[in-house]
Amino acid sequence: MGAITEQTLEKGEPFFTTIWFHAPHTPVFAGPEYRKMYAEYSENEQHYYGCITAIDDQVGRLYHTLAAWGVSQNTMIWFCSDNGPEGRTGQEGRNRGSTGGLRGRKRSLFDGGVGVPALLHWPGHADPGHVVEMPCSTLDYFPTIAETLQFEMPDNRPIDGISLLPTIEGNMTERPTPIPYRFNSGKDAMFQAPTIAMMDNRYKCLTNLSNDGSEDLCFDMIEDRAETVNLADEQRERLGQTRKSLRQWLHSCKVSHNGGDYDEAFEPVAPFEDVTGDWLSRGNRN
Repeated sequence: MGAITEQTLEKGEPFFTTIWFHAPHTPVFAGPEYRKMYAEYSENEQHYYGCITAIDDQVGRLYHTLAAWGVSQNTMIWFCSDNGPEGRTGQEGRNRGSTGGLRGRKRSLFDGGVGVPALLHWPGHADPGHVVEMPCSTLDYFPTIAETLQFEMPDNRPIDGISLLPTIEGNMTERPTPIPYRFNSGKDAMFQAPTIAMMDNRYKCLTNLSNDGSEDLCFDMIEDRAETVNLADEQRERLGQTRKSLRQWLHSCKVSHNGGDYDEAFEPVAPFEDVTGDWLSRGNRN
């Protein structure tokens, strides 16, 4: 499966393309034609809203190109943000993104940092307007596409995500495995969120794997999407199992980082960052 070419289309072969839009990433800068659309707003808002409109235009351009090639009705189009909005509330500048009331922003493992909208356009498979309540992740994209193409992995390397095909088909409403998260930065930069987390269908547990667990957090993501009530004391058994699962997952990440999941020679570009048990040893990196 390769990128789109005339030969690919003529042969009817599957293709895969990833498009990473820079906007509205810092520096947020819209062209004059897009700023003009929002002339009644402040300069910062003109740039931010202009960038969003430019992305919308380019996604439309992509779809109409697929339609012109005759493959739009047989192509998955996935769309999502990579993280929550940049900046701090009251200090956003051109970073106008909203978390919708969720806690934290970019770099945080609270849902204001990792919870983003996502869309799937797939005619004949994904029902228009259908909303999936089950937590999903970009980790799930690869297994979903692989199952759709009936592609089998050549080895037994660990895959963190799950196939969403049963969910798209209406046959699965709960995840069989949780979503793992990790981001290493300073406590303030992460909006006080610990550096690793795991979320199942209802609960999200966050920790630094310190010996005393004093930083551990647990939230009911159905009743408390804003992550305001820490249930760590009443969910100690759940947290204990999650900490164990996270240690196993981190070990798996380290093995993969160092090339252990691949047959060919592999040299990591940087050492694997082990969990130290606190935020402070990493400083306040942004």
